Amino acid sequence: MRNMMLQERNCKRILLVALIVGAAGTMLAQGCFSVGENTRVQFTQANHARTESHNLFQWTEIPSLLTNGERLLDKAEWLYLFSERADAYRLYARATVDGVEGLIILPDRETWALPEGLYFQYDDADEGYATNHYDSTEWTLMEQAGAAFLPADGYSPDGTEVLDAKRYGSYWTATPYGDEQAYHVQFDLGYLYYENMHSPSKVYRSVRTVLPWQPQGIDDVSQQPKANSQKLIKNGQLYLIYKGTMYNVQGAEVKE
Repeated sequence: MRNMMLQERNCKRILLVALIVGAAGTMLAQGCFSVGENTRVQFTQANHARTESHNLFQWTEIPSLLTNGERLLDKAEWLYLFSERADAYRLYARATVDGVEGLIILPDRETWALPEGLYFQYDDADEGYATNHYDSTEWTLMEQAGAAFLPADGYSPDGTEVLDAKRYGSYWTATPYGDEQAYHVQFDLGYLYYENMHSPSKVYRSVRTVLPWQPQGIDDVSQQPKANSQKLIKNGQLYLIYKGTMYNVQGAEVKE
């Protein structure tokens, strides 16, 4: 538990340092997600896509998709993300984003601040995708604050017919189950399944990859605590408050 708390604080310190030195242009959509006691990742911003009519893949196709350090979360990492990291059950919920149904996952609590004027309801079991609604502008603010969105794109048994789109989200993990099957995580209108879902690897499912948590543009990050530091989102803009003084993401002092 102590190691997890130290890692979460370190994620927060890294994010704040990145903002203050002006690296926020690439940082804002990169939430810090704990997927193990000592493992932090950031989600890529979109599912892998095909040029054909659907964006679903067989499990055996995935290695050919991975570039620049991308990887899939394994079964244990999905389990940690949804049930074992600090405050896990309050950090995901079904939603409709710009007309698309899916699942929102928030970054670690220590690195997350809800944009001003928006809301997030984690207890969505009764209403499914109708619980949280965001238009494109609102979602841009959520994504800039670090949130990730996994569309409910359904699945395909044969690579042609897509079933249960807009109802089910079904994502491959990196963990095989026997010789011809693999684990996946799945969500629908009422439930999230992430422990023992497995199926033939020839079924077509969504693919969302992750990268190691490594803020771009930061060569050396001090491990000393940044006292009295916090994020603030005001009028759609992200600011850093450090020792009572407000700064913009370029590091310039802001006078209120």
